[in-house]
Amino acid sequence: MTQSAKSDEVTPDLNPSEANDLRRQQDHLQALCRSFEAAAAALSKRHNQLKAQAFQGGHCHDGREHDAAHADATNLDGDRL
Repeated sequence: MTQSAKSDEVTPDLNPSEANDLRRQQDHLQALCRSFEAAAAALSKRHNQLKAQAFQGGHCHDGREHDAAHADATNLDGDRL
């Protein structure tokens, strides 16, 4: 089934102008969805790169570099980091 056939089945009682508006909105939303998917893929790729760098750099498991300053550091609540 083609896209136009689907649209005709879904919107049989709309006038052509309303149907065209809905198609434009649908096209816009699909474009936004593709943009979000591309951004999510890029973020995931960058996240994996950062994890790999942290692993290769000898960072702690939570991503923070462990050094003498962190060993004695406390946060603003007085808890040890």
